[in-house]
Amino acid sequence: MILRSLPSFTTLFRHALIAQEQPVPATQRAAVQALAANLSFDASPFEHLLDIREHRADPKRFLVQEVAGRYLAAVEQVTAAVDRMLDSPGPRRP
Repeated sequence: MILRSLPSFTTLFRHALIAQEQPVPATQRAAVQALAANLSFDASPFEHLLDIREHRADPKRFLVQEVAGRYLAAVEQVTAAVDRMLDSPGPRRP
């Protein structure tokens, strides 16, 4: 389930960069890294999952519980940051 959700979250991360009026990198990995730098969240679970999807890491060495906890914590952190952006006064993008 986590691997299947990864493309959706990386797309949302790209849109969070757009909302921040930041350049949007061409790759999923670069988008995750850019948003992680902007919002100070741990990008490592996303990078680990991207490694698995790109056949750079062995899925058998994947510690689901450990990565899932960090993955969900990062998603919560990004969600909270986006909520704060949307709630802040100022011009809104369409």
